[in-house]
Amino acid sequence: EAVPPPYAALSVMPCPTVVAEPLAHAADGAQSVPVVPPERQAAQAARFLESLDPPLRAAVLKAQALFDSLGAQPDPCTVVYLARLCVSNQLDEEKIATQMRRTVAWRTERNLSPVRAAFLSGGPLLIHPSVIKLLMQGPYFPVFGTNAKGDIIQFYAVPINLKRFLAEMTDDEWFDSNVLLLEYLYALADRASLARADGSLSRILVAMDLSPVSLSHSRLANHRRIKELAPLADLYYPEFNVATVIFNVPSWAYSLWKVAKYLFSEKRRSRMHFFPAQRGSGGMPNEALALIPKDALPACFGGSRTQLAPVHMRTVGFHLLSPEVLLQLCPGSAECMGGFHLPPGYPREVASTAEVASTDQVASTARSHLPPHFWPRHPRGR
Repeated sequence: EAVPPPYAALSVMPCPTVVAEPLAHAADGAQSVPVVPPERQAAQAARFLESLDPPLRAAVLKAQALFDSLGAQPDPCTVVYLARLCVSNQLDEEKIATQMRRTVAWRTERNLSPVRAAFLSGGPLLIHPSVIKLLMQGPYFPVFGTNAKGDIIQFYAVPINLKRFLAEMTDDEWFDSNVLLLEYLYALADRASLARADGSLSRILVAMDLSPVSLSHSRLANHRRIKELAPLADLYYPEFNVATVIFNVPSWAYSLWKVAKYLFSEKRRSRMHFFPAQRGSGGMPNEALALIPKDALPACFGGSRTQLAPVHMRTVGFHLLSPEVLLQLCPGSAECMGGFHLPPGYPREVASTAEVASTDQVASTARSHLPPHFWPRHPRGR
């Protein structure tokens, strides 16, 4: 069966996130992730490679030779991906080769290279109907801010209405939307790493609020979906996650974690930080606050953010949706996040450079290029 084409719409939608180096700062202090102009990509990749420590640089060059021999499709940030792969496998050539072969085969089967290329060029996330539907299930902000190390912070609260979540999103939509999120965030982190050109790797820092969680979230159907996605980052996206900060954890959830933790690699587990609910600091312990800068945390949890920064709205693609659709995104955020909201008047007052489209228009554009489920569902995971 022929592999269907990727979302061609990604390359033609308006992209107001293209900025020049260095990292651009908005008036409110929020930081955007730059898109490298095509004529400068090779020079930036060379500078990044040169900035690596000699042992890592040598490992990356060897990995590059294998990457080319496998017929993998290179892109401006391939050198960053190879550095992640080498760091994750501690420069072990055999482990690097094993993971690379597995990843190239997995990405080729799902035709993901064009999707990554579109995100690397600044294509927005929210033209994909499955991702829009995901953001309609609960408070989730794929790009919430950055820290001093250049790591990208995403904020997530568990869906409040689990019954609706399981009923309204099919298994395919759940899987597709999460792979698209991995692709999108990985591309953002690679772009940020390339722009820094100091050999450091930007990663993703996840902040997760479990205050809406109840025992109903332990349902078998929900566990099955989590089990299917849990290994993807470890298998195909090396050095994706720098830390996961999980707070407002109910006491009974620790018992479930004793079983669920085996869904993740030992390295991933070591980067997960759990904090029980406590009074003061908006329910966020000081130890957790030390991991996340205040300007990238909602005020209700001890941070300084009262609304999502417009620059991050544009990065994700909120400006492509109508105000009516925006009201349906991130439901419950005002209740469980202390009134946190999207900027007032958004998107019409902020995104003056882009045409506002309805969800139906966006979905119709995407469907005209591609079936909703555009990569083979099986085999997944390993």
